[in-house]
Amino acid sequence: MACCESADRGVVLECTATVGQVAVEVRMLADAGLIHVPPTEQRFLTRDPPDSRLWVHGAGLPPVHQRGCLFASGGLWSLYDDGGKPMIVLRAAGQPERPYGVAIFSPDFATGDLHYDERCEAQRRWPLAHPLHELVVVNLLAQGRGVLFHAAAISDAGRGALLAGKSGAGKSTLARLFSQRRGITVLSDEHVVVRRGEDGFRVYGTPWGAGPNLSAAASAVLTHVFVLEHGRPNLARPMARGAAAAALLARTVATLWDREGMAFTAQFVGDMVRVLPCYTFGFVPDGTAVDYLRCLMSD
Repeated sequence: MACCESADRGVVLECTATVGQVAVEVRMLADAGLIHVPPTEQRFLTRDPPDSRLWVHGAGLPPVHQRGCLFASGGLWSLYDDGGKPMIVLRAAGQPERPYGVAIFSPDFATGDLHYDERCEAQRRWPLAHPLHELVVVNLLAQGRGVLFHAAAISDAGRGALLAGKSGAGKSTLARLFSQRRGITVLSDEHVVVRRGEDGFRVYGTPWGAGPNLSAAASAVLTHVFVLEHGRPNLARPMARGAAAAALLARTVATLWDREGMAFTAQFVGDMVRVLPCYTFGFVPDGTAVDYLRCLMSD
């Protein structure tokens, strides 16, 4: 976290978190208090030049117009069109009628202003609290950068495996099993970013997982893709390209409100399955599943 002087605003606190090579900077006046970064996010703090810069204001919320809703999550957030600018409205669980935060961005998400209810202590302490950070990153990724997946991922001797699965598929279980082995880095047990690089597709860890010790600010060359399913014994079955593309697309965090972003995501997933071996993987939830995958990946 850095501190700087602004001629028109006074002393300003700055903090940048980089996930999947997407850097989001938050800025707030020092007299508004300190920025308290959660332990899971601290390892993702960087001094990278920001892809998105978010000013934080604690003087109440701007009006929220119910018309122009682009997407309603049915829970913690909704996205509106505020005169051509994306507006994310944040709500507490069980209190849909009472927003606690409103973030208004430029059309490309390069800049934004977050207004929060000054009674909301958690938002003041960490402005990028769930789900705002993920939403900013996924919108920036959809501009031709990459894709956020519902998946765990590991790095084993420089080889990366994507373990894609919906809720309950066993992502966290498998990630915990891998974490017990030396030489393996668990990048995340819940959400990972995939991007293209000079060495092919690369998978990146995120702080947005279920386990506090199951994430890393690291990346690996992606060599294998597994779509998790329940089954015995441990068995990986090769997938046809069409089936693999459909399964992976269903496990993306997709910008359903953005037609161009969705087209990019579909093309990106199609390119992945053309060059990467894809399997379904049913597994026994013990160490034998790790042994099975490591053996397959080493062939």
